[in-house]
Amino acid sequence: PAIFAYKRQLLLLAEAAAGAGDRLGPGLLQQSRGYFAWLVGVWNKVDRDRIKQVGPDRACAEWLLRNGASVVWADDRGATSDYNQLGGVPPDQRIQEILADTASLSSAGFPHLLGLSRLSSMRLKNCPYLDDSAFTYLADHCRLERLFVSQCPQVTPKGVLEMARIEGLRHLRLGQMASLGASDWARLSEQLVSKLPKCQLEFETGG
Repeated sequence: PAIFAYKRQLLLLAEAAAGAGDRLGPGLLQQSRGYFAWLVGVWNKVDRDRIKQVGPDRACAEWLLRNGASVVWADDRGATSDYNQLGGVPPDQRIQEILADTASLSSAGFPHLLGLSRLSSMRLKNCPYLDDSAFTYLADHCRLERLFVSQCPQVTPKGVLEMARIEGLRHLRLGQMASLGASDWARLSEQLVSKLPKCQLEFETGG
């Protein structure tokens, strides 16, 4: 629906506003950030009744697509990125992979992942509202084989180390993070190698 395209436009506007702080002035910038933070909270709110009504996979897909992400289904249907396409997906389909590129996902929405029995892979790239608590949640509640995280500016060394606790992880690929410098990566790479001896690790921290 048009409302979801509008949300994507708002996300891009929020990023533009964040990069224009010097021109906006502190008062307007603070109001803008507060408004977008409120919107992101609304978009990521967990609706327990909806989960009971349609099941965890369909409710999670609705959350993901509302926020600009895509899902890949376990029956090789390919990726679904348009909310309007969900009506054509059989209700018994299971999410296998999550592709979130420039998405407005926040950690508050991660309880949508509970009950996804076939989920094995996640790509989180340029998700400005994700913070360390998202990966604490993944480590505490989810099992993944593959995880790719890049350009999520609120992720700190704590969040990266939480990824090492995710059960079943076989491939971890990490890209650039605005909050992490070269010394952080040097230390984290050593720790991850030690904590994940059987996991394939890739570090693409130059971009």
